[in-house]
Formats: sequence, C-alpha cells, structure tokens
Amino acid sequence: MQKSVNAIGLGVIGCGSIAQESHLPAIKRIPSLRLVGVADIDESKAQLAAQKFGAPHAYRDYRHLLENKDVDAIDICTQTKYHAEITAVAAESGKHVLCEKPIALSLEEADRMIQACSSNHVKLMIGHSRRFIPRYRIVRKIIREGRIGTAVWATQMSRRHLVEPGSWYFDPKMTYGPIAEVGIHEADLLRWMLADDVVEVQGVARARDPDAPLYDQVFAALRFKKGAVASFEVGYVLPKSYTQYTTLEVLGSAGLVFASDTDMNVVIQGRDEGVTYPLAYSDLLSVNTAYEDEILAFAESIIKNKKPPVTGADARAALEIILATLQSIKERKPVRLTARGGS
Repeated sequence: MQKSVNAIGLGVIGCGSIAQESHLPAIKRIPSLRLVGVADIDESKAQLAAQKFGAPHAYRDYRHLLENKDVDAIDICTQTKYHAEITAVAAESGKHVLCEKPIALSLEEADRMIQACSSNHVKLMIGHSRRFIPRYRIVRKIIREGRIGTAVWATQMSRRHLVEPGSWYFDPKMTYGPIAEVGIHEADLLRWMLADDVVEVQGVARARDPDAPLYDQVFAALRFKKGAVASFEVGYVLPKSYTQYTTLEVLGSAGLVFASDTDMNVVIQGRDEGVTYPLAYSDLLSVNTAYEDEILAFAESIIKNKKPPVTGADARAALEIILATLQSIKERKPVRLTARGGS
C-alpha cells in the first residue's frame, strides 16, 4: 500500500507472536504509518521481523530504536513486565506510545506510565483490541441506542487451548497468567459495553496443577456503580482438537443481545479427534481487522491531536478489576474497588 509522504515513523518493540501475527501486518497496511525499525532482546528475531516486514533497522536494545530520529511513535509488544519501563523511557524520548494490554502489573506502574506520557506531552494508548472487533462494536451500539432497554446483566466468556509448558503466560515473573493476559479483555469490554465503573468484585479460580503458581481458569462476578451486574470466565482448558471461542451476552430491561463464535460456525463432530470448527479463530474474531483499526486509531490520535480511544485511565480501570479479582480469590471474599474509571 502506498505510504503517505508525511507518514508517522513507527518503531515496534518486541517481535514475538502478537507483533508478527497482528501488529506488523496491520502496520504494513496503514498508509499513515511508516515502519522505521524493530527491536527485540533476541536480535535474530528482530532481524527476521525487519526482513519480513520491510523495516530498515533492527536493534537488540530498544533504547537504540528510541534514539532513531525518524521514530515518532512506538508500539510495545513485549511481555507485560516490561511495559512500564519502556513506556516511561519512550515518553521521556518524546515518542508517542501504543502499548499492548494489560497496561502493567500494578496500579503504581500504570500511574507511572500515564504520568510520564502526560508530563512529556505524548499520546498513550493501550491495545484493548476487542473494542475494535466489528461485532462488539455492533453490540455496544445496540446497547447505546437503548434497543434492549437498560442493560442490567452481562456475561463474557473466553475459552482457549491448554497452554504448552514454558509459555510466559504462566511465568509469575512476567504476568499474572490468563486472567491478566485475556481476562483484562473481559474486564475492559464489560466496562466499555456498560459505560460504567465496577465497585465490587468476587472471584474463584482453579489450576490443573495444584502446585502451579498461576490459575488457568478464573471466574469473576462484578457489580457496577449504576446497579448492573456482570461476570466473566477465562479458561485455558480446551484440548487442541477444539476451536478457541468467546461469547458475550448482555441482558437489558427490554431485550437481550448475544454474540458467539460457536453460533457462527460450521461444526464437525463424531470423529476421534473430537468436535472441530473448520473456520479459523482469527477469521471469526476479525482479529486482523481489529488490530488494523486499533493501530489506525492510534495514528489518527497523533495526526489530529486528539485523545486516543483507549486511554491509560481506561486501561488502569480494567487492571484494577483484575487485581481485585486476584485479591478476592486469595482472601475468599468480595473486594471493593475505588471506582476511579477512565473515559
């Protein structure tokens, strides 16, 4: 695609699966963005990504990428542990920041990121990609238009494959596990759908391995400030023969709206390998379109000097729900939140 002569120079930090499968292909399709360079602590991975996606520069140290004067903004695709540090350094370098979710591992780190970007007058957007999936936007529009009356109950579920041993998703030094990496989507999506803040959370969880440091299945019940209640479930529980899926249901005083992967699928069953769904997970979720729309929105917030559609405050509020859920699981009781939400 022909790039604009005034395209924003973008650097991508972290060249793992989310960058190579979603972010970098999307960046290549957006005329207002120009990929200047990539960085990864594994230099060979950075080199391969640069070759594949046409980046002129590849670095092992992300600070060297930030020193490149052609870089106007960065896209952080690293493990969650590194989000706060990289964002702060990037902001101090005068670079706008798009950062993968979750925003950070603590509210203190999230506040540091928000403050660093504000003090240095650069944009901060967090990549809550589900807000950009077309069917979820349709559901939200239906709610906003009052077509189901007042929303009173919502439930969201994400079921994924069993994770292979060694995945950083289950490394307590990097993250809190699936509740942080996937459950953060549910927390943000429910806040966004209901346009309200959560005031109370109660969670339960289990791990297949009793000695595992992180949970692979979590259920959370949420109470919102205006009276609605909601729940979400995240589970890395499906055999490889099953397709991963998500569902969303919102009940209103005058109707119900429902969106599900499985209801959109052709199902094959009765074979030794179990039930299979021929359509690809990415096709069902329109994931690639979502990432392109997300990154384009970030670019437009810079070009038009307007607030990004997912602010640091939004992402902080979602993180607060996740942290409260983990606290509730540990203490085996409901946890109250401050209800300091975002936009």
